[in-house]
Parts: sequence; C-alpha cells; structure tokens
Amino acid sequence: MTLSTGSRCTTFVLSVAALFSIAPFLLQPAFAQEKPSAPPAAPRKPLRKQPAQSPGAKAQEDPVEQHLRAAETFQLAGDLQSTEVEYRKVISLALQRLAALRVLAQDDAQAVSLLQSAAAADPSDAEAQISLASMYFRAGDLKNAKDVLQSVLAKNDRQLAAKSLLGKILFTQGDYAGAATELRDALGNDSDLDAAYSLALTYLKLDQVANATNVFDEMLVALGSTAELHILIGRAYQEAEKFDLASAEFRKALQLNPAVPRAHSYLGMVILRDKGDAALPDARREFEAELVRNPTDYSSHFYLGVIQFKEQQYVSAQRDLSEAVKLRPESPEAYFHLGQAQFEGGNREAGIAQLRKSIELYGKSSEAQPVHQALAKALESLGQHEEAQREASTATNPQASAGGDSDSAKQLRAMLTSGASSAGGQKVPPQYLAALKEALGNAYHNLGVIYAQRAQYSEAAGLFADAAKWSSDIKALDRNWGTASFRAQQYEMAIQPLDRVLRSNPDDPNVRQMLALSYFMTNNFQRSAEIFRPILATLPDTPSLLYAAGISLARSGDSQGASEIFRRMLQRGSNSAEVHLFLGQAHDAQKEDTEALDEFSQALKLNPQLAQVNYGVGMVHLRQGNIELAEKDFRAELAVNPRDASTEFRLGHILLIQQRHAEAVELLADVVRQKPDDADTQYELGTALLGKGDLKPATESLETAVRLKPDQPFAYYQLSLAYRRQGRVQEADSTLRHYEKLKGNGPKATSDSTSEKPL
Repeated sequence: MTLSTGSRCTTFVLSVAALFSIAPFLLQPAFAQEKPSAPPAAPRKPLRKQPAQSPGAKAQEDPVEQHLRAAETFQLAGDLQSTEVEYRKVISLALQRLAALRVLAQDDAQAVSLLQSAAAADPSDAEAQISLASMYFRAGDLKNAKDVLQSVLAKNDRQLAAKSLLGKILFTQGDYAGAATELRDALGNDSDLDAAYSLALTYLKLDQVANATNVFDEMLVALGSTAELHILIGRAYQEAEKFDLASAEFRKALQLNPAVPRAHSYLGMVILRDKGDAALPDARREFEAELVRNPTDYSSHFYLGVIQFKEQQYVSAQRDLSEAVKLRPESPEAYFHLGQAQFEGGNREAGIAQLRKSIELYGKSSEAQPVHQALAKALESLGQHEEAQREASTATNPQASAGGDSDSAKQLRAMLTSGASSAGGQKVPPQYLAALKEALGNAYHNLGVIYAQRAQYSEAAGLFADAAKWSSDIKALDRNWGTASFRAQQYEMAIQPLDRVLRSNPDDPNVRQMLALSYFMTNNFQRSAEIFRPILATLPDTPSLLYAAGISLARSGDSQGASEIFRRMLQRGSNSAEVHLFLGQAHDAQKEDTEALDEFSQALKLNPQLAQVNYGVGMVHLRQGNIELAEKDFRAELAVNPRDASTEFRLGHILLIQQRHAEAVELLADVVRQKPDDADTQYELGTALLGKGDLKPATESLETAVRLKPDQPFAYYQLSLAYRRQGRVQEADSTLRHYEKLKGNGPKATSDSTSEKPL
C-alpha cells in the first residue's frame, strides 16, 4: 500500500461511543478534586467585614461561607445530593452579590447576566429570580419580568416581594385593578414603603383618591413626616394630575426642610401644568429658587428656558436651555426648545442645527412631529422651499413610533421603585471580591466533579468552564475540564485545557492521546500528528487510535509514518472487522479499488452488520461507473444504518440519474430534514422535484441551493428551467445568463433532462 503526501483521506467514521468501546483505557483517569479539609477555626477568607460583637456574643458567619462549609461537610460524608444543593446555594448567593455590585456600577447588562446564571444555578432560590425580574422591569422588559414572577408565585403564592413587583408590572401595563390586588396582598401587615407607595399610585390611577390618601397617611405615621416622603407623595399626586394636592405636599416638604432637593422644581412644574401661561411668573420664581440651591437641576434650567422663550427673552432662554442640553445631552426636547430660541434670537443656522439634532434623537417617534413643523417653518423663512416642503410633509404624515421605551415610561418605573434604598457610594474591598470569586470557582469545580462522577460529561464540562472564569488556578481544573469535554465530544472546548495540562506534564500518555484525538476530530491533522508522534511506538493497539494517528500523519504529509501505522493495524488486528474497514477506507481514498474492495469484503465477512462498510463498497462501484451495483450497496448500507444522510444522498443521486424522481425525492427530502443548510442536497432535491413536476417546491429548494452556494452553476441552470416552466420568463432568462457566466460562457444545455453534477 502506498500513501502519497497529498493524499485525500476519509474522515473518522466510527462514532465516539464506538471509540470508547474499543479503547476503554481512555476512561480510566479519575476526576481529581480538592479534598475538603476539616472546617478551620476561622473563615478562610471572610466575605464581608464582621460587625463589632459584644463580649460573649456569637459571631455571625456569612451565608456564602456557611453554605461552603456545609457543602464540604456533606462531601466528606459522601452525601453528594446534599453537597450539590449547598454548592448551588453558594453559586447563587455569590452571583447575586456580584450582580448587586454591577448595579451600583450602572452596568445593568452584566447584572442581568449574573442574575440569570444565579437563577439557573439554584432554581429554588426565589430571591435570585425576583432580583432578575426586578432588573428586567428596570430595563423595561416587562414580559420576561412577568414570566419570571409568575413562575415564582406558581411555586409559592406567598412570596410578597414577587407580588409587589408583579403589581408594579401590571400597573405599568395599565391593569390597575390587577395591580391593586397584587399590591394589597404584598403589603399585608408589613410597613413596606415600596409596596405601599405603589399601591397608592394605583389607587390614584383608579381615581380612588381617598384610598390613596389613607395609604399615604399610614406611610407618614409609620416612617415619620419627612421632607423627602412628602416629595414622594407630591410626585404621586402630580402624576395623577391632582395638582392642588401635589402643591400642598411640595410646600409641606419645603416647610420641613427649605433646602430639600427638587421641591421648588416640582412645585414649579405643577404650577405650569395646573395654571398654564397665566402663572409663568409664579413658576419662574420656583425654578429660580431651585437653582439657587441646586445649580445643576436639569428641569429647572429647561422650564426656565421655556418660560423665557415664551416671554421673548431669547438671550436668557438660550443660556438656560444650553445648560439643560449640557446636563442631559440625550434629551431631544431640550434641543428642540434651544433651537427655537436660537432661531428667534437671530442665530438661525445654529437654531436649525439644534432642531435637526432634536429630530435625530427623537428618531421615528411621533413626538418629533412639532420639531419637523418648526424646522419646516425655519427653512421656509430662509428661502429653502424644497427642503421645507419635505419637512412639512414629514410633519403631516409622521411615522409611527418605533415602540421604544419612552421617557415617561422610564420615569414611571423610577417612581414605582423610588422607595427602594440605595447602597451607592460603598467601597468594596478587593479581598471581598477575591473571596467571592474563589468561592464561585471552588463551587463550580466541585459541582463539576459530582456531575462527572455521574457520567454527565457535557454538564460537567460546562461547570468546569464556569469555574475557570472565576478561579483558573484551581488544582486539577484543566485536567478535569479537558477530560469532561473530551468525553462529551466537545473537542474544541477540550483542546485548550488539555494542551495546558500536557505542557506541564509532557509524559502523560492519556492526556496526550485525548489531545491528539481532539485535534483529529476538529480536522487539525497537523497538530494531531505532532501530538501523536512522541508516543507512536508505545501507542496501544487500539484500532481507533491507530486509525486517527495514521490519518493525521498522512494528512500532514508523513506518508511513510502513516504506512507503518496502517501495516501495524493489519498485523495486530487482522481478525477485526473495524481494522479492515479502516484499511478499506484508506485504500479507497487512494483510489486503489481492488485493495479497497478486498478489505471491505473481509470486514463484511467478520461483521455483516458493521456500519459504513457497504457505503465504502458503493462508493468504489460508483466511481467505477457500476450504477446498479452501487445502488444495491447503498440499499444494503441503509438496511444496517437507517437514515444515514451520506448514504441516502448517494442513493438519491443514483435514482435521479435513472430518472426515478419520486423515489429520489423521498430519500433526498429526508437528507434535507437532517441537513437543511447543505447546498448540494438542496440542489439534488430541487432537480428531482423538477423532474417530478412539483414546480413550487422545486423552485424553493433550488433557490436555497443558490443562496447557500452562489458559485455553483448547475443550480442556476435547473432554477432557470423551474422559472421558465412557471412562466416566469424574465427571471428564467436572468438566471440562465448567470449560469452561462459561471460556466465561462460555454455552450448552454438544450435539454430538460437532469444535468449531470460531479459527486
């Protein structure tokens, strides 16, 4: 047998399950783990600073640390079920803490990701799920928030925090009656500011002012009459357009604390909304008073600028509106009013630029309509009639809102959560973060070991990967991760950890074999050969290993080394059907037909039910042009290996050549179901359907083939026939021209018969 340097070899044909049944030694290395020690006298790394204790008081251990110790205790006792429960609690709690830190850092996306992982790690942790729902609500994702909460309440309908948040969601969706029910249940006998405030807002939406006032009175009794609480109550009345009540609350806040932030600003807004332009001087005084104590208040600068514009004080208006834009550059309304003030004040070009910026920020929202009108009027006054007409047309026919999260919806959600306490400004010690990450790494790792011991390798590999994200220096992590990934047939994932293990342990044969096979299974034959080469002489006489080594050597250009491996396979395993199959495939790849057929024949004698043997014989007969024998071979393969996609494709092609379209369609349709993104199969199926007269499905398959492989000329030719038979002449001509272009302007086919396509 000869193997040339550039030979084309077949891919590995045995399933990994078969590989393991032939090479059981690969399963021997035990999954190592850090053996839990007896609980030390003091916490290994305290997760939080302990509060000062009175003499004789018992120190309270951090919950994460408690669950870690419990997991270690159960693990030492061999109670793996309880161990898993405790490690999952560690993971969930630690991830929730990290999520809370991301919220403080205003990284909501990462917080959501961490909470999703926390909820998945411990599905029994309702707090993690409620926190996740809260983040969804904060982001305006009401559907996901609602789904999570309903799942929590289905397990325990007395989760008051879930009911409170669900009530807020129903409120936001306009279901005020449903919101009131949930919020009343959530409030219960507790003095919960958050739920009580939301319930009062709901009563106001239901126009039950007396009920809302009662709730506010209870809040004032429970929490005390503070300026901040009166502002919260005033904002609720303001939202409900109960302006007299809102004004009264803001004035009470100012009586209690004249320096309380934003009270003057809120009062000014209420005056404007209640009395309009008739009360501009009164509102102006409130905004000016706010800016004395709070010079960076956006609302005061904005409304003061609007008032000054109405009073035609354009210079002052520009000053305050410019400040509003600086404070909130994402606000389209600030740019709108600034643009008007600049234009009317004589700075026309700058004014038009601000109006355009406002339109850009509004996007497709219908709220941009008055800005388009103002811009049209400004452009018209400058003689830019055509552009002015376009803007006027846009204002007359505004596009529908893009459905995004409006400012009013965001403000409403902010009001619904305004009672929540804030932990902002806290500084987190680096050792706290380090301890959390170490706890996560150990928990994920030891949980992965438990899953690996159950032979749940895919799950174990994922857990080891998670462990590496948090604490990559865990002893035995790379070995466990690589081994689990290999056994789970996740070869790409296995490569990096196994490679790191091999670099530190180059004489470990098991790691070397797994790494070489992982490279082989990902078609990196060069690296596979490099990893195999140091142990070729001592490689066990396992057919699958020898085959992988031989193919890797051949594909990397070492034909002599490959020949020695294959001769060794023949010498050591002549009575193995698998060996003859491998050798037959190697001969077939070299187009050595006689030798290939002989090896396949030996394999069938030893095991008539061995998959891939009849397929190999059929491929040889097909290459020789013996269609009838090839058909029998492929049918024999399907008898022992039903629904094998490669075999069905080859048999379907043969039937197509023989014009047996209906039979071909049945086989090729099954291949498409298994491999919908395979262009060749879509082409063959489309051609068979075309021959059968099923024009619409034929067209769909051929269009798919063209989309998946746009440089394949044969599909364009068949597609042009399908178009022409449906009377789509223009498309047929265009597609045929594309076919001729791809064929190099060669002679076009003139028959409707199936075009021969190279295999």
